[in-house]
Amino acid sequence: MASVPNFCSLISQPVAATALDYLRSRKILTSTQIHKLFTCGSYVFAAILFVAVQSWTHFMATIIIFSTFRFVVGFSETSYNVLPVDVAPRYASLIAGIGSAFYSMGTLLSPILIGFIVTDHKHAQWNTYFSVLSVINVFGGVVFFLFGSGELQPWADPLKKENTTVKQEPSNPAVEEGRY
Repeated sequence: MASVPNFCSLISQPVAATALDYLRSRKILTSTQIHKLFTCGSYVFAAILFVAVQSWTHFMATIIIFSTFRFVVGFSETSYNVLPVDVAPRYASLIAGIGSAFYSMGTLLSPILIGFIVTDHKHAQWNTYFSVLSVINVFGGVVFFLFGSGELQPWADPLKKENTTVKQEPSNPAVEEGRY
């Protein structure tokens, strides 16, 4: 049963990638709109699921909620994986690496946060933990909605011609005067 949520993510990512490509190829939404829809939408929906899981104590209900959570988060993960290529194709691997490092910090800090909040494994302590996760998700969604972009950035435009002409200073005054 513990693998069901990850299986849902395995299903959602190809679905999300297909939807992303469809929306982009048909020009239904811009790249920024697609990334904001997938990222912000899944963050906010995940926050709602974190609140919902607090009111359920039945094992199967919890599995269903976490499976739905992983399915929804698959959309933001798909957007996250494509975003560096959209905004800066030249530097996509560097941006993806830095982003993965920050993403991994959350994975590393989560058990520490659980250790601080959930000390006696009481239902109320888990509710506090899920409330904190809800706030973090909403905050991330709002920040990306306000400041995020999915468009090619001017500083990373591969078609932009750079000035590669190097002006050489003549070292010989005779060359300056045109005698040689």
